[in-house]
Amino acid sequence: MSRKLGLFIIVGFLSVQTLSFVHMANYGLEKHEHDGQVCDIYLHCENTKHSTPSVAVVPNPFEYSTFSVALPELPLVRLQSYSFASPRAPPFFS
Repeated sequence: MSRKLGLFIIVGFLSVQTLSFVHMANYGLEKHEHDGQVCDIYLHCENTKHSTPSVAVVPNPFEYSTFSVALPELPLVRLQSYSFASPRAPPFFS
C-alpha cells in the first residue's frame, strides 16, 4: 500500500469519527430530523438494537448422513451425530 493511500485512509477514518462525535454531541441519541427527514444515523442506531441477539447462540452438533447398502434391493440411510469444538473458544464440554 502506498504511503499516500494509507495517509488518506487514516485521515478519512479520523474525519468520520470526529464528525460522528460532533453529531452525537449536538443531537444525542434521541429521535431528530434533518431537513424534514428522520436522521439516518438515528435509524441505523435503532436497527442495530434489534439485530443483536439477547441470548447467546450455541451451535448444534453436526449430523452427517452416510449411505450404506445393507441389501442390494434395500438401501439404508443412517444419521450419525458428531460433536465438534469451536476453534476460538474453550473446549465444547468444559
